[in-house]
Amino acid sequence: MILVDKEKVARSFSRAAQQYDSVAKLQRLVGNRLMSFLPSHVEPRVILDLGCGTGYFTTKLARVYETSQLLACDIAMGMLQFARQRYQKLGATWLSGDAEQLPIRSQSVDLVFSSLAIQWCSSPAAVFSEISRVLRPGGYFVFTTLGAGTLNELRDAWSQVDSYNHVNHYPGMLAHEKAIQQSGLEQLMLERQPCTMHYQELSQLTRELKSLGANTVLEAPSSGLTTFRRLRHLRQAYERYRNDDGNLPATYQVIYGVLKKK
Repeated sequence: MILVDKEKVARSFSRAAQQYDSVAKLQRLVGNRLMSFLPSHVEPRVILDLGCGTGYFTTKLARVYETSQLLACDIAMGMLQFARQRYQKLGATWLSGDAEQLPIRSQSVDLVFSSLAIQWCSSPAAVFSEISRVLRPGGYFVFTTLGAGTLNELRDAWSQVDSYNHVNHYPGMLAHEKAIQQSGLEQLMLERQPCTMHYQELSQLTRELKSLGANTVLEAPSSGLTTFRRLRHLRQAYERYRNDDGNLPATYQVIYGVLKKK
């Protein structure tokens, strides 16, 4: 289990709300693929977009399931305010809440959609247990999260600069499978797919992470100030990953899952 400072995570994403959509390339790519796993043979009465962020996929869900009631939940108040203002006519109910303690009645939701959100929680087990609570029997949980090995290039480069923790460690596939079994949810699909983004300069990656609010390290405190000298060493260490096209890769280990409540 990871000790997560939820308030710190919420503040980070709230600050990122205004510019989030302009830099969320990975989030769009992954979320759009996740949409293809939505169950097409059901007509859910109530849908929850968990970790809705700016509401981008909330609107897509509304177009797929036109008659469903939409709940959109996020821990970052800044994101919710941005989404509520942008999509006033959507008719969604915007909720401030934690994925591990949802402000939702038990057995009241038919479909939970969550893309690249639950990696900010303490453990997959806590999330899956809470999802199982709010789902009606026969309901679905369609999600993506980040797995072990995410941003290994950046982690390796930092390890050559100092001994501090600069990159988040996420649970692997086995941890997710075990958590699913404990939750009582049925695993219909669980797969890991690496997704590599490319940058001309390392500064583009680090700025993007900051703009997304995704630069918060979940575990032990890091070293404090990142000096110019250490950043120079980091850039030099990362250069070993530059490919034949002249780009620097950043690899995310994306886990896709479809679960069903029996």
